[in-house]
Amino acid sequence: MRQKEIAELVGVSVATVSLALRDSDKVNKKTKEKIKRIAELLNYKPNEIARSLVCKKTNIIGIIIPNFSITYYTEFAYALQNNLRKKGFFSLIMSGNKENIKEIIEMFLRWRVEGIITNKIGFEILRAVKTGIPVVLYEKVEEGDYVSVNKFEGGYKATEHLIKIGYRKIGFLCSPYFEEERTRGYIEALSDYGISIDKKIIFSGLGYFEEGYKGAKELLKRGVEGIFCLNDVSAIGAIRALKEENVRIPEDIGIVGFDNIEESKYIYPSLTTVNQPKEKIAEKIVEILLKKLNERTERSQILIDPELIIRESCGYKKRKGVKI
Repeated sequence: MRQKEIAELVGVSVATVSLALRDSDKVNKKTKEKIKRIAELLNYKPNEIARSLVCKKTNIIGIIIPNFSITYYTEFAYALQNNLRKKGFFSLIMSGNKENIKEIIEMFLRWRVEGIITNKIGFEILRAVKTGIPVVLYEKVEEGDYVSVNKFEGGYKATEHLIKIGYRKIGFLCSPYFEEERTRGYIEALSDYGISIDKKIIFSGLGYFEEGYKGAKELLKRGVEGIFCLNDVSAIGAIRALKEENVRIPEDIGIVGFDNIEESKYIYPSLTTVNQPKEKIAEKIVEILLKKLNERTERSQILIDPELIIRESCGYKKRKGVKI
């Protein structure tokens, strides 16, 4: 069933049918109701692709996340999708890296996405921006619009908490590079409390379960008392490794993660972690993006204060014999 056939049945033009189905005020109420009633009886379904070509609006937002296997990004993508749906927008969610980012952006452009939410500004993203597509990031950048947790402050708070409980030799699992915000927070906290930086207990990685598992085994050999992890996924991997070695948590080694994913409160012992408020970040990003779609706005750069969630893997209780 097409609009032309509905128009013939009602005795109006195709243009009138199209306007009525879009609830336009240009069609009188009686005619509009008749057209809608016949369309419903005939089970008419509008061609959304054709409509988007005519209206030059798709209501699709492209979302790029680094990796679906990192639980935080899956939860965050769902929060974005939820917030966009409430505003009448659809999501096209892709996992992107250096190898496939060009392909993803080209696909977004073919699908005529109206905005992009991502974590990095690169050549391909800038290309999309030049076409007039607004971009909002969920990582802190020098240029552009973003909403992010202050990861430097989060890394500092996590490390400081371990120090205040009484741990001194604190390893860091899965630091991507030394300039990364969480890594800088970790290093500065150690420095502020007069603890020397030992690169031998700082392990690089991207925050996968296996990296946390293997890294914890190595840190155990190097005599660490506490471990700060890039994310909760690597922290959960570390907890598994330490349990296998009959290490008591937090009595022998304290662990702090980052993200506050759902699993962090259910693993045993439950994980002390830095919260990234997914819903709040998603809500603000969508708000900024939709404003940019409708009007020219000033640059929005929002840095949210991190919250340390204290649980069993490193609680409030000071270790015996500790003086700070």
